Amino acid sequence: MARNTPGRSEWSQDEVAELPRGAWPVRISDRADVLSHAALLAGLHARFEGGPESLGGLQEMLLFFTHAAVRMAKIAAAPEAADPPRRGRAVAARKRTSNGRRARG
Repeated sequence: MARNTPGRSEWSQDEVAELPRGAWPVRISDRADVLSHAALLAGLHARFEGGPESLGGLQEMLLFFTHAAVRMAKIAAAPEAADPPRRGRAVAARKRTSNGRRARG
């Protein structure tokens, strides 16, 4: 999984500090981590009681992880992801004659 999480270089220390406790991801290394953190952020957003200065950052973080979770779900559902070709080669269907024997090619 390529790492494309919000980076500390994109967020100032003050912006990170304004986020509710637990909003900043500690470790994201796979799809389950992305889905789990998106759910955590949704809960933090639903129960949010802070001021407007920290709401914007929380919403930005929630949007980022929601988009990542949706994109990962689409990739996982793609036909190529479900049944990749063996040994890097496409497997061609073999033609059969009407009597069930393999056709000569």
